[in-house]
Amino acid sequence: MLTIYTKEKIITTMINNYNNGYGRDTFWYDFIVKSRPRIIFEPASESDYSGNIYNTLRLFEKNTGIEVSCEKEIKIDSIKSMQLETISDPFAIFILDVDSKKAQQISSKYNVICHPFKEDPKGCPLFQEGIETFISKGGKGGSWSKAIPRYANVPSNALIIIDRYLFSPDGEYIPKMKSKEITIQDAIDNVHEILDKALPLTHEGDFHILFVFDNINNSKGNESEFPQLFEELSKKLYKLRKKWKRPYTIHIETLSINWNTLIRNKDNKEEESKDLSKLYSDYKRLYSETHNRRILSNYYLIRVEHSFKAFREGENLYTQTIWLDWAGSKGIFSQRRSDIPATSLYHSIKMIRTIVDTINEYKLKGGEVKYYFCQDDNPKKEITEILNRLILNYEYKS
Repeated sequence: MLTIYTKEKIITTMINNYNNGYGRDTFWYDFIVKSRPRIIFEPASESDYSGNIYNTLRLFEKNTGIEVSCEKEIKIDSIKSMQLETISDPFAIFILDVDSKKAQQISSKYNVICHPFKEDPKGCPLFQEGIETFISKGGKGGSWSKAIPRYANVPSNALIIIDRYLFSPDGEYIPKMKSKEITIQDAIDNVHEILDKALPLTHEGDFHILFVFDNINNSKGNESEFPQLFEELSKKLYKLRKKWKRPYTIHIETLSINWNTLIRNKDNKEEESKDLSKLYSDYKRLYSETHNRRILSNYYLIRVEHSFKAFREGENLYTQTIWLDWAGSKGIFSQRRSDIPATSLYHSIKMIRTIVDTINEYKLKGGEVKYYFCQDDNPKKEITEILNRLILNYEYKS
């Protein structure tokens, strides 16, 4: 979930300005109320937050139910001076008393949102206008460059790509093309182009990418071939790093799950514990959501109607719409009746995190599981060793 880090004076001023009808801060206030982030603030030297039930932030927390925490340890000044090596929270939003140049420097160093409080919030990347791209099957000139402009990828330090059938050949007939069927190679080619646009040109630290998909299906149902196919595919994806030519380390993880990843003991259902039975039911419900094709990042998401195997050599492979939205593209400055995209983005990250937790817990409690997981070029890793920071750092409330 999102977390706003700031100073007490800034967040108090924002709330008071909203209450007094000061228009500019209405947008930050609306975003906070709609996205419901945690708010962590460094207290002012004269703060009465802990002892005054009528303190502005205490009243805000009571009236909205939004979590507010006073923490001296966040050391805002160390962030402003960029003395910290890293910031562990990939969902951080810093609203600080700095100028635009300094905010950009902080954002570039730590790969998180940083916005000057005195600047118009319209300039914050969170509120960029979304992009909708329609492509028609067989049409010419299509590419991911139009759907994912270069400025879309900053700040970002991790991605999750969800598409059940991304690495399954579709058998779709494409007239007037040498290869008339859509193949796994089309998937790899599209992944290469998507990530070449989505990966930042410069980045401090490492970058995490997680693919979540169903079993690879080019073996006509021969399940014994899946492990080898999965390993070969994972290594092909790992080798793409050299083509992107980025000056930082990229970790690529692949996770293949399906409807039957959690296996029930059909002979002894009555003896199955209530815990295992509930986990099994929870997994089925969660897995059904993976049908929605998404690319998830720290602050934006990409959706497609049919498949991320969208293009081949400038020709469209499907008729579909592609959407790119930042966390606040709708519902704040424009389309104010709409839900903000942050709702869908962080719900989807929560869903993948919960799937991973459910698989781990089911196995820990004695249940049988069957999935495939690879980290970089190592298929012997367990899902408990997953690196992706969007998964590891997502904290959710039940």
